[in-house]
Amino acid sequence: MDGTLAPRNGSMNSDGKSEEENIELTLKILSIVRQRISSHSKDDEDDNRANLVYWLELRNTVPYELRQTILPRLHERIQSATMMLNEFDPTTINPDWWYRRFLIRLMDIAELVEQINSSILSIWTTCGPEQEAPHELPEVEHLTRSRCTRTEFLVQCLIKYDLDDLFGSFEDLFNGLRPTTSSGSLPTASQDSGQIIEGINRRMPPVVDRINSITQWLQEPLVNIAKADWTNMADMFEHGLFYSTYRTKFASEASFLQAFTTFLKFARLLVTKLPQSAPNQPLFFFGPLMDIEDVRLKILMYYSDKIGIWMSTMGFKIQNPHQPIDFREVATVLIRVIGGYSRFLIILESGSTLGRPYLHSRLVK
Repeated sequence: MDGTLAPRNGSMNSDGKSEEENIELTLKILSIVRQRISSHSKDDEDDNRANLVYWLELRNTVPYELRQTILPRLHERIQSATMMLNEFDPTTINPDWWYRRFLIRLMDIAELVEQINSSILSIWTTCGPEQEAPHELPEVEHLTRSRCTRTEFLVQCLIKYDLDDLFGSFEDLFNGLRPTTSSGSLPTASQDSGQIIEGINRRMPPVVDRINSITQWLQEPLVNIAKADWTNMADMFEHGLFYSTYRTKFASEASFLQAFTTFLKFARLLVTKLPQSAPNQPLFFFGPLMDIEDVRLKILMYYSDKIGIWMSTMGFKIQNPHQPIDFREVATVLIRVIGGYSRFLIILESGSTLGRPYLHSRLVK
């Protein structure tokens, strides 16, 4: 752009459509993209998600489809649309072919955002019964609470923040090229348009980084996600040791905190070892972690999640500054933590739960 403004009011491009018509059509498609972005939501919490059987059965194609098809296509289409803006000249009449190509990319992006929205709403749903032996299909993958919630969070950041901000700038660009209400002529503000396009170019790297981080996360094996969960659980046990410093009024309360501290130290010792194991290193005294089959690993992660929730509840009850510690309530929650932890140990000590159905029935209760 040389800064020289060509006449734009009512001017027609080579294919007979006015610049104003093309701008209005572009804004309509951008409005659809923004509507798809604003409609993004997560699935409501379901009571079934507290059930171990639900988690054992949960598997679907959502992670595979997101990382293999939807996100790569979204990346390519957004990058292509952004690069096309560098060919756009707001100071003159742009050819109709440019608008056609640009609008196709915008419509593709709207469709891909819709596919992402549908995928996130389906991530908590197990493959239907019409699929025979879904575990044998490579695109059907096991899911856990950690994987689902983390995927929801990352995708929400991409849609609600990165893409909303990016396509808000797209709208600003073309809104600025609409006819002024006073004269009916198209504006001649090339400087503002150039700055908006530069801003869009600056916003692209964070969008690409976000898409790449989601894709990388969706490639993580289940065992790596489990190790991250166990690291967080070890941190919770470590943090729980600070509870033992709270002043107590009665000897029974002091004894309770002492027993609580002993349990936390032992629990932390084991859980700290879990993420450090490797294929050639035994998992503490139980066996190699990498040999744990998916179902057994999912049961471990289920109780990891339960322990984390109960530990957070117990910490809140002890640390709440607005009311005295109710040691009966805390003891009740601690019993749940110990119960979950004992089941955790049973799984580690066992062989395959698939070959020991009696163990499986004990854990499901």
